[in-house]
Amino acid sequence: MAIENTSFRNLNSPPFHLRDCPQILRTLPKYSFPVSLSNPRDETALFVQNHCRNEGVLMRERGFVYLKLDENYLDGIFEQIKTIDPEVRPPIHYYGVGPHISVIRHNEWKGAPPKQIDQIAKKYLFTPLRCEEVVTGRKRLWVLVVEPSPELGLLRKIYGLSNRPYGKEFHITIAQK
Repeated sequence: MAIENTSFRNLNSPPFHLRDCPQILRTLPKYSFPVSLSNPRDETALFVQNHCRNEGVLMRERGFVYLKLDENYLDGIFEQIKTIDPEVRPPIHYYGVGPHISVIRHNEWKGAPPKQIDQIAKKYLFTPLRCEEVVTGRKRLWVLVVEPSPELGLLRKIYGLSNRPYGKEFHITIAQK
């Protein structure tokens, strides 16, 4: 079935277009992370797709390269998560980087990190896919799994790394318990 007049529709379209979401998803490139509408946590991903600015600026802190998100990015998302689990609290972001997506971790470099990364300070887009609860040691984290723009995915390859950090999905830590 062909979709008419959909050039303006994407996953960031207003909610009244969400009824067309399955048709739209069939026209997009296939990702390995489908949005499942049967999981209540995916409502969080849909909320983020519709209400948040899903872009960031590439930054570097020592050998750590990350996509810096707006300082207020987590505000609405965190409130959405609290409606599902009232015991969650905001995540702790180390090194004072705030909300971010890790792109290259300091211990992934083969040898010393390059002195200059040309892509620093450029904006990159990403698409929120699903929300997951992950247990790490004694912490329980809520993460928003994201699909980065193709340019951001290629950035790691430029520097001789695999296309994903430690083979894991790109994500934003949005809450902890």
